[in-house]
Amino acid sequence: MRDISELQLELDQLAQLIGHTHERLNGNHLVDVSGLAERTEALCNRIAALPKEDCITLEPGMRAIVDELDNLAEHISDQQKSLVEVLAELEQDQPEDTLGNPES
Repeated sequence: MRDISELQLELDQLAQLIGHTHERLNGNHLVDVSGLAERTEALCNRIAALPKEDCITLEPGMRAIVDELDNLAEHISDQQKSLVEVLAELEQDQPEDTLGNPES
């Protein structure tokens, strides 16, 4: 049961990290998500190695993580689209003779 408790704690901590990351994005702060995929994968692999009945116990926490990651991915994608739009507008506002010319 100790393994289950430890894994549940790790799931909770990961959910908090993802939530904090999402909050920072909502506040228009830059975030570093490096390592998040590896950490999530390692935790999932540890859970997958458990007996089925133990996995069932952790399923709600895992579903919450998946939902949070989906929301975070959607938010990041929306921000990327917004940035592309802003860059396109900036490029349109530039006179053609200065595009790609850092000296102008």
